[in-house]
Amino acid sequence: MMGTVDSHQRYTRSRPCPVCGGYDGGKRGAGNGPHFHCHGFLSTNGRYARCSRAEYAADAFYEEKTNTWVHRLGSSDQAATVPYSPSDGQRRIVAAYDYHDEAGALLYQAVRYRPKGFTQRRPDDAGGWIWNIKEVRLVLYRLPELLAANPAATVFIPEGEKDVENLRTLGFVATCNAMGAGKWRAGYNAFLRGRHVVILPHHDKAGADHARTVASALTGIAASVKVLNLPGLPDKGDVSDWLTMGGTAERLTALADATPEYAPETAPVSRDRDTAGFRFSTLDDLLAEPEEEVAYVWERTLPAGGISICAAKPKVGKSTFVRNLVVAILRGTPFFGRAITPGAVVYLCLEEKRAEIAGHFRRMGASGGNLYIHTGRAPDDALAALTIAIAEYRPVLAVIDPLSRFVRLNDANAYAEVARAMEPIIDLARTSGCHIVCVHHAGKGERTGGDALLGSTALFGAVDTLLMMKRRDQVRTIETIQRYGEDMEETVVYLDTETGIVTQGGDLATMLMGQAQAAVLAAMGNDTLTEPDIRARVGGNESTTGKALRALVDEGKVTRTGKGKRGDPYQYQRADASGNGDMPEADREGVTAHGESPDSRFSRFPYSANQENRENQSMGAAYDPADVAICRAWLGGGVPAMTGVQIAAARRLLGIGEGAFGDARVWRARLAEMCGMDASEQQGDAA
Repeated sequence: MMGTVDSHQRYTRSRPCPVCGGYDGGKRGAGNGPHFHCHGFLSTNGRYARCSRAEYAADAFYEEKTNTWVHRLGSSDQAATVPYSPSDGQRRIVAAYDYHDEAGALLYQAVRYRPKGFTQRRPDDAGGWIWNIKEVRLVLYRLPELLAANPAATVFIPEGEKDVENLRTLGFVATCNAMGAGKWRAGYNAFLRGRHVVILPHHDKAGADHARTVASALTGIAASVKVLNLPGLPDKGDVSDWLTMGGTAERLTALADATPEYAPETAPVSRDRDTAGFRFSTLDDLLAEPEEEVAYVWERTLPAGGISICAAKPKVGKSTFVRNLVVAILRGTPFFGRAITPGAVVYLCLEEKRAEIAGHFRRMGASGGNLYIHTGRAPDDALAALTIAIAEYRPVLAVIDPLSRFVRLNDANAYAEVARAMEPIIDLARTSGCHIVCVHHAGKGERTGGDALLGSTALFGAVDTLLMMKRRDQVRTIETIQRYGEDMEETVVYLDTETGIVTQGGDLATMLMGQAQAAVLAAMGNDTLTEPDIRARVGGNESTTGKALRALVDEGKVTRTGKGKRGDPYQYQRADASGNGDMPEADREGVTAHGESPDSRFSRFPYSANQENRENQSMGAAYDPADVAICRAWLGGGVPAMTGVQIAAARRLLGIGEGAFGDARVWRARLAEMCGMDASEQQGDAA
């Protein structure tokens, strides 16, 4: 029999437990080190350490009298890898409770011993066990059964797995968290959204505190929350004891029905723990944690377990863009120059017609069984339904299109209301590891960044990535603002109207600079001009013209003479000293005018002189993306007449330095071919 424990055997701040680092008088709760509680002690000979922290128990013997686990120490006063076990072998595993993820994969076990004790273990890759659950995702007990249960059924939450099993034998839906009282995590809340919850606390102070913590966490998330204190329980008694004493399923149901809903504003607050409900770490502990490695569904753009919004004004193409992203994920092919993680996709098409969705995917040549599509109205409990779908199909991406048909708000401009509505979607993404992209509308006007979203700025604050699409003149663009990864600069988006496939057209700034340079070259002709002369001919933004001119000098396409001083200003001339030199004066003025039809303007120049050059270009020479963008915009029918910028771009693509093109139908068809456009696209929107 163990004698009296002397004070020198007890752990102190200066002489802490060699197993967990805690001491008698330290703070209670999760954690380790000199600030946390351990009521264990050293043996009189110093060879054994008793530790009260279950998470450090591993295979150690549980000593019921002292409520500690006994560890054998090495010569350095560190816990040995082989725990102490009494000679009579009385410590035995009596139950192992499996914790599975949504798809049924085993994550870890809670192990119960006799004499009473608990620890956790996780499977290794060799058919054995690792006796801790570090870096393991924690979930609710019997999670797959919870998700598959009738959403209208009451969910009972006792403290332990044994209680859950006893309730399940009576036909109830039940769950609990691992490690008992005080271990509830915010990540569990999403699994109980919209459910009717009844909490069954142990009959002791720890049980009451735990019940309040869980009830407070679920208030506003679950459809209803009740705390049922079972009558007649002994001290530290639980629902299993109550059933052993004669409790029945009918009686439990009646008690649950009669219990009022939890009212957090009137609930007593425990003052025994000044950190109740929070999990604190010191800065040193936080800095010692390994840096987070962000995994991506779309490289440097959409993080796994994240949430994003793809927004644009109506008819810009946001849904089309997202469906192209979906196809890239199904195929595992790069999208807009960034790698893709292939996998399954869940797609909620809540607005467009089923036939339209099918038609678009058919035109894109998409196929396969990894895309799970819902079309039509969202169910009343849309979030619970999406949670189940993600658990069943295990997608890497889920699409909500549009967000407004999934989250129904009284006031989309109310920050608090929008933030509350987005929180469970964020929780679902974080707990499942699936990235959720929400298609949404942009607001009126020409606002930028997060302010461009329709509704409250809480939307922008909630997401990890904002994908913002715009229509600028005759082109579409997309840019991103991101919490993780690398922002995508505003990039031109080309749409093939026949197939519905979008492709990357280079960044907008480069395209606009190309247009400005083309305007400068067209305006200069064979003349030698000063910068003010060039600006006057080009018109428009003088600063942009000046930048384009200096870029042309740097690229060697324009030469500069003079000293740039009064009386000797810089003089500029095209390096080839040809090009538009024979352009009639009316055409030079037409760089900024729209007075004539494009066919009549092109018909002035000879056709045959550069036939061979054009044919050589069509055999595979690279085209300037800026010239392609300019000509695609014009061929799409965006303007009634052709500007000088468009004339210059067409000249370069067709390889015509001088002269007319002849038959307008011939050169226009040739230009369309170079731009990868068909007849229907020329009549519609080519951007």
